Amino acid sequence: MTSVLNVDTIADKAGTGPVGLTKQSAAKCFAQYDQSSGLTLNDSLNVSSTSDDSTGDSTHNWTNNYDTSTYALGGMGGHDVGTRVLTTTAKSASSISLALSNSSQAGIDENDVSYIGHGDLA
Repeated sequence: MTSVLNVDTIADKAGTGPVGLTKQSAAKCFAQYDQSSGLTLNDSLNVSSTSDDSTGDSTHNWTNNYDTSTYALGGMGGHDVGTRVLTTTAKSASSISLALSNSSQAGIDENDVSYIGHGDLA
């Protein structure tokens, strides 16, 4: 026997907030940004502010901190032809600094950079 559950919204018992996940993990942050002319944050979750530190380098501050600096972050930098590498240059429970470089290891600014993070929040 199969079941179908069709809903528009799932909320907590009070009907005012999200439900808690049990024995599951959801992304705790994500961002999609354009660094080709300054840094424009196009979409995000749990990112309170960003800074364009230099060509290819940026810092992202969390709205809600992680409990430690051992969270996992995966990312993708740019969509142009060629190799793009997004690396972590500094990481704390409250922020992360990222560097985007090309195959020559030179810093580059791209218009389509994204990442997603998993870990426990403080």
